[in-house]
Amino acid sequence: MPAVRQGCPHVKLGVGAIATQSYTNVMLGINGLRLLELGLTPEHALGVLLDEDGGRDLRQVVAVDARGRCFGYTGSKCVEWAGHIVGKGFVAAGNMLVGPETIEAMANSFRHSGRAERAAACRP
Repeated sequence: MPAVRQGCPHVKLGVGAIATQSYTNVMLGINGLRLLELGLTPEHALGVLLDEDGGRDLRQVVAVDARGRCFGYTGSKCVEWAGHIVGKGFVAAGNMLVGPETIEAMANSFRHSGRAERAAACRP
């Protein structure tokens, strides 16, 4: 599904943000935010959910919590080109791309932009 706007972003103020794309599983976002709210790290929360997801090889999911902890996952069967970059306080991801240049440019943009402004948007 090329237009994932309805199911991709999941955001809760003071908790974090999760994006699920490729063969989107909205429950990764919904349940992932619940686990983040309980204090789990993005890696732990989404790791548990992906372990239970029989379609995980088709998924791409990324998260940043309100503390700036990040996680990215790109399944081995996502439509090429697919990948992600986890950096300090950000995750850049994409699939169905020509190549890695797009997410590399996204990552560089995050690295050179105002982190304080992005972090403030995640806090209550």
